[in-house]
Amino acid sequence: MHKEKETPKGYIKTDKDLTSNKLILQPVYVIPLEIFKTGLLSRPQYVHKLAVVEASGGTVEFFPTKKIKIEDKEPPVGVRLPVNIEKGEAVRRALMAAEMEGRGGWRSFLRSVWPSVAEDKVCICWRIWYLDDNQAVDTVTSKKIDGSVWLSIVMSSEKGLVEGN
Repeated sequence: MHKEKETPKGYIKTDKDLTSNKLILQPVYVIPLEIFKTGLLSRPQYVHKLAVVEASGGTVEFFPTKKIKIEDKEPPVGVRLPVNIEKGEAVRRALMAAEMEGRGGWRSFLRSVWPSVAEDKVCICWRIWYLDDNQAVDTVTSKKIDGSVWLSIVMSSEKGLVEGN
């Protein structure tokens, strides 16, 4: 049985000017995580984070909960990347990434990490990038990626681009 793919609603709010005609809309799942960490050599910690999972390729990125706000409006017109990953897979990737975060070095066996997700609070929305001087610029983090690298990322993770409304 094949599940129907979700449609992104809204977009991650940004203070950047979105009137550029070279916008790329990337579907992402925004997943709120509660993470409990314990360790033999450290105090217990209880942390709230947001995992942003690319719905086209599956890459996971973590943000503080106050950094990401979702705008409930229709996003600006741009090239829309397809949704290739279902919600359940995105949640699994976020949980796995949270468990593995900071697990380097010989002391990692002394630490335990227990992440959890409130699945009813998971949403899918758009993350907006714009093209500037042969670079793709993320409107959330202002991270710049060379245009050819961006193109290879897009081409490796998608089945076809869809032009926006």
